[in-house]
Amino acid sequence: MTMQEEIQELQVELAAWRERLVRGLLRASLVVGALALVAGLINAVTARAVLLVVIYVAAYLAMLVITFASRLPYLLRAGVFLFLLYGLGLVGLLESGLSGDGRVFLLTFPVVATALLGQRAGIVSLGLSLVTLIGVGWGMTTGLLDISVEQMANSTDPTAWFSGSVVFLLLALAMLIPTAHLLRGQVFAAQFARQNRALQEAQAALAEVHRQQEEANERLRQALEESAQRAGQLQVIT
Repeated sequence: MTMQEEIQELQVELAAWRERLVRGLLRASLVVGALALVAGLINAVTARAVLLVVIYVAAYLAMLVITFASRLPYLLRAGVFLFLLYGLGLVGLLESGLSGDGRVFLLTFPVVATALLGQRAGIVSLGLSLVTLIGVGWGMTTGLLDISVEQMANSTDPTAWFSGSVVFLLLALAMLIPTAHLLRGQVFAAQFARQNRALQEAQAALAEVHRQQEEANERLRQALEESAQRAGQLQVIT
């Protein structure tokens, strides 16, 4: 196997690994996200925040579509999932500042982006998260963005605790699933490397056997030629 073929095979394996990863992330997020949706809707309805209701419902519907529409391109499904992570993080910051789940979403965003799209996407996502944090922080500290005291101090609200716990579980799964897939991928890579070495050793042994057989055939050919020459010489003498 040439170096180019090995690179192509690794690229195919990486694409298959990421496909399995995005499917696992979407399914887990869909299940836990249902609880987060209920908790978020309760909070939004209680606060009479119609816009938040629309955002949460739209986000979950988008999750449904990219989870079950498996024929959609991988980049589209991964991109929508990352957009939802970032969007919910931004909404969380604008809604509750440092008291909400926005920072956790923005932390998960570059981790998942790296797993789904690679190192460059992870670096860009991290930069976007930092810029968002700085921008929202500047807006709130200068009074450009208004936030109520009730939204900042929600530690006595049981609904907020339930919502925060569910979101924490959702985002923990979003980071644990890529790690688990990565570890399984490392095991597979080690097994593949061992099998590849065994195959190379078998090929080398086969080549050695073939070389020895060629040498034996050559010696036999030379012996037959010598025998034929001697037989010819005997016929001349007689």
